[in-house]
Amino acid sequence: MNQFFTSIYSWFCDRSLAVFKMMGSIIDEDTGDLILSSSFTTIGLVAAVISFLVTFAFYIWPINHPRFKAWWAWIIMLTGNFLINFGLGFAFVHHRIGDIQNSEEAMELFDEFNHDEVLSLPTSQWIDFAFANGCISILFFIFFSLILTWMSSTCKYSPFRS
Repeated sequence: MNQFFTSIYSWFCDRSLAVFKMMGSIIDEDTGDLILSSSFTTIGLVAAVISFLVTFAFYIWPINHPRFKAWWAWIIMLTGNFLINFGLGFAFVHHRIGDIQNSEEAMELFDEFNHDEVLSLPTSQWIDFAFANGCISILFFIFFSLILTWMSSTCKYSPFRS
């Protein structure tokens, strides 16, 4: 599962960026002990669940209303889903930096191999990862839209007309 989400995030976020390395597993190379597990599975599953809930709210309950069967309502929900997951990705990087700073073993590894580059991430890398998370949530939203559109009573053809 971790390999699946890591490969999806690498479509949108450069693997050479420090933020990408920071979100991966942190393993002590001398002992082979896992210090911090990879965060890609966690944030990927959270993005999928949020996308499902937003899609469910649009097609099934509580927003399923004839007034919202137009394509613009679907775009509004898609944009809302993107913004929620963008903010989540930004906050997740901030939380991950706090985890690394609180773990002495992780700090020693990052000081040894990265020379303090990881913990002084430029904001552009935070935004890059948050944007990647938002794009992945768009993919999930479209996927769940294709599934749940058939269960809707009023938004059955939104945004895809037959």
